[in-house]
Amino acid sequence: MANIPESVEKDFVHDDSIKKNYYPEVEKLILDHVPGSHKVFIFDHTVRRSNPNAPRAPVTRVHIDQTVKSATARVHHHLPEEAEKLLQGRFRLINVWRPLNGPVQANPLGFASSSTLRNEDLIPIEHRYPDRTGETAGIVYNKGQKWHYLSGMRNDERLFLECYDNEALRPGSKVQGGRVPHTAFRDPRTPEDAIGRESIEVRALVFGP
Repeated sequence: MANIPESVEKDFVHDDSIKKNYYPEVEKLILDHVPGSHKVFIFDHTVRRSNPNAPRAPVTRVHIDQTVKSATARVHHHLPEEAEKLLQGRFRLINVWRPLNGPVQANPLGFASSSTLRNEDLIPIEHRYPDRTGETAGIVYNKGQKWHYLSGMRNDERLFLECYDNEALRPGSKVQGGRVPHTAFRDPRTPEDAIGRESIEVRALVFGP
């Protein structure tokens, strides 16, 4: 998790404004806080609001945004001319998550330790689009999983969720990251008059070292 100054982007309503004002902040944040990273490609974002009329609400389903198959496919999809070279080195897929109306009172974000996840806990879920097929992973619970959350997360805090790391797949690697399950959850201690959570997650391909 990282703390940064207030964002230039204020409303987080219009996609073009978010891309212009917020994406550069996220790119710098990743380069400053992911050791050895030298190239960042941000490919999308999602704004979630606890509002019946909002296009996207907090997701209360445990998942990982990418699998080995879909993460590799994204490099080819977004950076086709550089893909083969980039895939020879280390690459990660990182979500940068933050609240927009913190401190968070309702629907906080929970996340599990990658090292406590078993291969058989992952269930591939295919997503078909007009121009490509993607894949996410649903998660089967096992009692060995260790779950965490940050209570009262503020607007000046950022959470890095590493959804994929090819280094973790290399023989003999000591890296245990690359597949962080996460979900919004209903905390029974939440006050009845709590403000509904609003948040944004930005998804990026991160290359290096």
